[in-house]
Amino acid sequence: MYRWIIVFVGLVFLVGCGPRVEMRQSEIPVSGKLTVGGKPGGKLQLNLHPMEGQHPVWLKAGEDGTFSGKAIAGKYSYFVDAERSDPVAIEKVGTKFREADLSRTITISADKSTIDIALD
Repeated sequence: MYRWIIVFVGLVFLVGCGPRVEMRQSEIPVSGKLTVGGKPGGKLQLNLHPMEGQHPVWLKAGEDGTFSGKAIAGKYSYFVDAERSDPVAIEKVGTKFREADLSRTITISADKSTIDIALD
């Protein structure tokens, strides 16, 4: 019995958890500002959903509505995550921005990595 346990544990260490996942493209810095009615959006979480095979991105905005992080260049749909945003800030955002909408997109590229989004 112990022999099979040792063999099993040995195989797990030999095989490991699988191959390392590599990103197909390098991430680039991305930043911007969320506004509601022309004013800073506040502490909101912006979710970027990939449209072209990139990885999802979650960006947390500060009180002044600014955010920064990293993303792979490409096209993304976006929405504000109501559950991970400040309750006071999310009340100012229209309900249409709280749900994913594939027709609402932004494009991130090496020469366009600053994105300002008006949530009006």
